[in-house]
Amino acid sequence: MDTTHSTVVAGKRLLDYKDVIRETGLGKTTIFAKLKTGELRSVKIGPKTRRVPREWLDEWLEKLKTEAEAEQAAGHQAQA
Repeated sequence: MDTTHSTVVAGKRLLDYKDVIRETGLGKTTIFAKLKTGELRSVKIGPKTRRVPREWLDEWLEKLKTEAEAEQAAGHQAQA
């Protein structure tokens, strides 16, 4: 992964929105919407600058995966 837009602070990796887009394959509008609602958490590091800790991105993606698996399981139970 290209790390030119990433910032390292206290050993933790913080991702800007371009990194999040690359990591997820989602569009800018979707990422900003998730950030605005708080579904995808971020930290403020300046007056107009926010970053997403990699750990929080990974947690959010895992949550989405778990929700999708639960929906699939419920769909399979409904069909049985």
